[in-house]
Amino acid sequence: MSSKDLIIGLVIGALIGNLAAYYLIPRETDDIHQTIIDELEERLEQLQTEKEDLEQQLSQLLAENRQLSNELLQAQGIQLDYEELQAQYQALSAELAYEQNRFIQALTEPIAPFTVHGKYVYDSMGRKVIMKGFQLDNGKYDLTGVKDDDPYTLEDLQRIKDWGFHFVYNELWWGKVERYEDQRGVYDYNYVLDDFQNGIELCEDSGLHLIFRFRVSAEDARSGQEDAWWGWPTAAYVCTPEGLTRYCDFLKSTISLLESRHDNIVAYMPWQWPFHASHYNEEQETFFYDNVVPEIVEAVRSVTDKPIIIAPPYPEGVDFNDLNNLDSRILVSDSNVIYAFSYYHPVVHGAQSENDQPIWKGNDSDIEEQGRLIGLAVDFSEIYDVPLNVLEFGIKIERQDQLDKLETKLQLLDENNVGWCYWVYSWYESGGITFNLFYPDGSPKKGIVDLLIEYGEWQIW
Repeated sequence: MSSKDLIIGLVIGALIGNLAAYYLIPRETDDIHQTIIDELEERLEQLQTEKEDLEQQLSQLLAENRQLSNELLQAQGIQLDYEELQAQYQALSAELAYEQNRFIQALTEPIAPFTVHGKYVYDSMGRKVIMKGFQLDNGKYDLTGVKDDDPYTLEDLQRIKDWGFHFVYNELWWGKVERYEDQRGVYDYNYVLDDFQNGIELCEDSGLHLIFRFRVSAEDARSGQEDAWWGWPTAAYVCTPEGLTRYCDFLKSTISLLESRHDNIVAYMPWQWPFHASHYNEEQETFFYDNVVPEIVEAVRSVTDKPIIIAPPYPEGVDFNDLNNLDSRILVSDSNVIYAFSYYHPVVHGAQSENDQPIWKGNDSDIEEQGRLIGLAVDFSEIYDVPLNVLEFGIKIERQDQLDKLETKLQLLDENNVGWCYWVYSWYESGGITFNLFYPDGSPKKGIVDLLIEYGEWQIW
């Protein structure tokens, strides 16, 4: 029952009571009763008015509540919109920073991937690139360290970048992965995945492009001995059907692993220094050009489309200085290939003191001889429309005549747009003179470094 109904009931009851009283009580009380009725009617009207006011207030409160609910929902929506816009802003800011960095990189650094077209190597921005850099080494010719068995540090590799270089070269020995001759296809990738991988990742952290090179044997005559560089494999074995198949299997397996793990490897050299300091016969030479070269290129190409670097044999007695053996027999049908040669001459590799290294006079005939040597490779490049790369060169001492010789070589290489690998970015705790770019105390050979930096431009303008 509502308040209004209750009040009406009371009023009716009161009226009945008043009627009864009208006949039972004296007439003089009529005025009093009428007054009461009037008061009750007035109170009824007042209550009705209050009820209507309350209903109006309630309706207003409900409307305000609905408005507040809508505003709350709207506010929540605004919050969600704000959070979404903030996330979009952060994503766009990150993308902008990345693109700005790429833009700055594009102005100052070569950008992978790289591709060969004719005599030149191009980066992803369409610029002609010369791959100049350093061989990384710790005496084992790999990436595990530079000072005895100490590993490279980020600082060691960042120094190369600070000098203005963007490429480094390394070597991985077949026998360090497939360690036992009688266990074909058994690969010890712990070495690659641990120490070696750390070096690759440091190169990546430093922003260095890595050119990955493989080696078989330093000297076949010492194969299997502790100092044989490295283990049981020989160049002669690769120049047999069985050995070539086994070596190609190793290349495919290892490059597949590297490609799955690293983005900063930009080119592969499937055989660095074929027949290094080893003799080969005519049959092996023919097999090398007819079978080994095309099949190792095919092995790499089955895994990656990155540039491949190949080089002719450097057998015993050549002393890494003979460019005459860079000839048409080494050409392959693959167009994404760079052809490499050595450019040490003249140097005495076994020199242990400054007196063992002859004075380079730097006269006209000396300079002409350097021009003749590089000219043999340049002619090959011009005739067959292919790019060139020096797989190794360097000097041992900072003596002025040796610095003059180095500068002559660097000038000739620059004039002919030839990339190069300087041997070697390392230092040893040992006596005698070495090709190492650092002295045993870790200080760089400043005269050599200054020249390399001067001729370190990576772009062909």
